[in-house]
Amino acid sequence: MASTTNNYYFSHLPPVWVRMGPSKGAEQPYVQAKNIFRNVALVNNIQKEFLIFTPVYIQEGERPETIAYDYYGDSAYDWVVLLCNNITNVQDQWPMSSGELYNYCQRRYPNLDQLNQVHHYETLEQKLGDIVVLEGGLVVNENFRYRHPETGIWLSGSSIVNPVTVYEQLVNENEEKKEIYLLKKNYLNQFVDEFDKLVSYDGGIAVEDEAPLTRTSISEKYI
Repeated sequence: MASTTNNYYFSHLPPVWVRMGPSKGAEQPYVQAKNIFRNVALVNNIQKEFLIFTPVYIQEGERPETIAYDYYGDSAYDWVVLLCNNITNVQDQWPMSSGELYNYCQRRYPNLDQLNQVHHYETLEQKLGDIVVLEGGLVVNENFRYRHPETGIWLSGSSIVNPVTVYEQLVNENEEKKEIYLLKKNYLNQFVDEFDKLVSYDGGIAVEDEAPLTRTSISEKYI
């Protein structure tokens, strides 16, 4: 059940003839490759369309290929998992396991005391009966003050502001990455077909053997 993203995803991308160096007489040093610049991204917030997507919380140690295998029955659809969440860099955008997060903290902060320093301050939720009069989690400065709507008293300090340490911020960022959306199974084939259409070349691109030619070599300028 090893990841097949490299093979399966790139198999959907159209080919391109890349010139590898200057022309030598009639010889044209072209090599056919996959056009990685043909790409597709989802419209912002479309994942919230619950008729098409379902929210999922990534469990400890889960990877795109394991989620694809468990949900779609085939790890080859790990690229669909990533694309549907606009993840282009698994290294940075996929959540770390607890062990990976621990190692990351040690590498980034050799002086572990830095992890206990305040990263920022956030408001604590304030209610008047059942009505929220101050939203919790708002980023503010340490001296933030809030005027109580009923008593008129100005409140400040630990009663309305909570310090968030560097470590807590890293944990929160990692937790946010665990909330993803999966395309529902009955839309999978339609999604793949639509992806193939979007990355294919239209009639305005000159092609040779169904693949365009780059005008310059990689060493000169790749377009």
